[in-house]
Amino acid sequence: QARLKTLEIIDKSFDDRGVGLAKEWNDLRAQAVKVLFGEAAKAFKIEQDKEYDNFKEQALGKDLLTSVRLIEAGSKFVTVSFGGWDMHNNIFNSLTQRQTVLDQYLSKLIDLLEQRGLSEKTMLVVTSEFGRTPKVNSNGGRDHWSNLAPLLISSKSHTMGRVVGKSSVNAETVDEGECFPEDLRWTMFDHLGIDRHMKWTSTDGRPMTMVKEDAKNILTEL
Repeated sequence: QARLKTLEIIDKSFDDRGVGLAKEWNDLRAQAVKVLFGEAAKAFKIEQDKEYDNFKEQALGKDLLTSVRLIEAGSKFVTVSFGGWDMHNNIFNSLTQRQTVLDQYLSKLIDLLEQRGLSEKTMLVVTSEFGRTPKVNSNGGRDHWSNLAPLLISSKSHTMGRVVGKSSVNAETVDEGECFPEDLRWTMFDHLGIDRHMKWTSTDGRPMTMVKEDAKNILTEL
């Protein structure tokens, strides 16, 4: 509480100078404080969850259990970061460790969403910022590759168990079902029930579209 009061004093100096972003920042901070100190704070007490022992062995597991509890508390969008994939060296040994953890806890997450009746309400998206080079480099690793990147989506509100799109033989380029980040954005927005034509105003007063007109839903239009 003392730190919040200090922040209020600092922020007031910006308000007095007429800085336009100050009010928006205060609004965002108020939301964050409400999450940390309000009812939603209970979602972070994962040790009280009956599934805690099933998720506690790895940091990823704890984060995923927290994400489920946040959804139950009313969160509309939750991001979980699982780094450590920049494997320019010794990728085979690194994948053995990292991929095993990911596979294990994604399975547990999907099962838990099903058990708690959230599998249709929730769209799970697993992706990265780019793919990796098809060829292993001289250091036994793979480098950055922007031509192709894998994507996993799980949601019982759509038909699952499908492979959407097709790559070239060596996973270098797209052969069929090409998708772009804009398509993923619309796929998620569509799931959330957002109006395709909705617009918002940027901080400098410019009208911005939520999604481009030609964006497609990966799960329904491919």
